[in-house]
Parts: sequence; C-alpha cells; structure tokens
Amino acid sequence: TAAVAGAAAAARSNVGAIDVAAGAGEAEAGAEAKGPQTTRSVAQALKRSAKETGIEGPLVGRLEGETSFVTGGDVVGPAEVHVAHAWDGSFADLTAALLKDAAGDLDRMYSIDLFSTDLLTPPDDPIGTVQRLVGGASKVLLVLDEDALALRRLWVLFEVLLAHDAGKLRVC
Repeated sequence: TAAVAGAAAAARSNVGAIDVAAGAGEAEAGAEAKGPQTTRSVAQALKRSAKETGIEGPLVGRLEGETSFVTGGDVVGPAEVHVAHAWDGSFADLTAALLKDAAGDLDRMYSIDLFSTDLLTPPDDPIGTVQRLVGGASKVLLVLDEDALALRRLWVLFEVLLAHDAGKLRVC
C-alpha cells in the first residue's frame, strides 16, 4: 500500500510530478486556446506519452528515488493524504488546493490517482484499490472548485463516503 500511496509527489511546489504532468499537458495541441486545462487533459497527455515511449506503470513509479531540489526530501513515498477530485476540474486549481493544504510543508505526501494509477492498465479491482487507498491514508482531502464538480461524480462520492465513515474527510 505504501508504494501505491506514494503517489504524493503532486504536493510539491514546481517540482516532481506537477512539473512532469503540467509539461505533458501543455504539449496538448490547443490546450490553452480551449480554456483551463483539466486533470483529464493532463491524464490524456500522460497516457499518450506513455504509449508513445512504451513506458509502463504509474508515473509515481518512474519518480522513485528522485529527490526534491527545493527540500532534498524524497519526491515519492507513503502518502499522508488521499485526494478525491473531479477529473473535469482545472488541473491548476487542483495543484493550488494541494499547495494551500500543505501550508508550506513541501514534503507532505498526497496520493493522487492521476500519478499513482497505471493509466494504460486499470486495476483489476478498482473498488478494492480505492478502499485500500482511503484506508491507508490518515486523511482524505476532497478538492472542490467553485462549481463543486467533484460532487457530481459517483466515484468521488464513493471516496467521500468511505472517508466520512472512517472520520478522515477534509474539504478544500
């Protein structure tokens, strides 16, 4: 569980997985012209890149052993916080919410499906996977935008119910 939960590199300010994902998303043709970049568009760019390069597995696995040039800490490791969010929400807003939640702790680890999931090969048991991620995290952070997009997604509601029942839910 710790290796999967280690997806948390996205809590870093301008290092690690955020830079990789943002760069991949920017490469998407016309992304800026269409408006704000969504987490889904970043995932699609990462998926396309993985297919083109033949790289397998979650992004977090490719960052194993990397250290932050800002803090010197590991870029991946066991996550403290599992993140529930809408893939159709703004990726910039998601990362801003994580930075706000981290409150300056650039070594706080977050488990984010975008980075911890193999985008090319879905898990055999997605429900069990989410149950393990929520169960293994000390907190679950529900990221809401001004339209509360995440609450329109059944999958996010499942994460919220699990977190609420376990007394782990926080909203940002």
